[in-house]
Amino acid sequence: MTNTITTAKKLINSLNKNVAIRAEYENAKNKSVNNVIRDMINAFNLDHKTLQTKFTEAYFERIVATNSLASFDFINNSVKSDSCFNTKAFAKVASKLECISKNKLLKTDKIANSYCTAAVLTCLQKRDVESFFFTRDTALAMLSKAMRFEHVALSDLATQFNVSANTASTQVSSSFRTLEALNILEFDKQSRERNVVSNVNYDSEFVKIVATHYKIAL
Repeated sequence: MTNTITTAKKLINSLNKNVAIRAEYENAKNKSVNNVIRDMINAFNLDHKTLQTKFTEAYFERIVATNSLASFDFINNSVKSDSCFNTKAFAKVASKLECISKNKLLKTDKIANSYCTAAVLTCLQKRDVESFFFTRDTALAMLSKAMRFEHVALSDLATQFNVSANTASTQVSSSFRTLEALNILEFDKQSRERNVVSNVNYDSEFVKIVATHYKIAL
């Protein structure tokens, strides 16, 4: 338990450090617009003045014990050279971490937090189908009935939402970055902007939680 608590402290320190770095970066870009900082405050339960997380060590203990996250360095990572981690993914990351912390799939009022779960569930249900590949097109078809692709069978999708095509594109990007940050999905580095899933981490705690919730054997 001591080692877990010690590492939980390190994870808290990593969160606070990366939030500070990102806040400095965003303020340097535009001090009058702090939407990114606001999103971080809401997602990671930050004090409005100090930007330090109010989450306790106990919150992070199970996240650490299950090796679900080693650091919050992803907050300052980027896919493109002049673009840091997708801000719309902050809430999604936080939502998955809360599920891991409480060891159950939690209901959410925000439908956007359901997209990652639907992606994982689709991968779980098609796990033994060698011809199935989860790609950006699969995710787009899953999120929007307006998006149709000949190579994506609707029967392959665990569920289907009905957002606009533009919303689907934005939400797929943030969902993919969330799942990548938490080491749930790995992406083919050779594909454009890492949009083809090359591996699903079935040992991931969040994947196990989704499987348990939907009674899928791993």
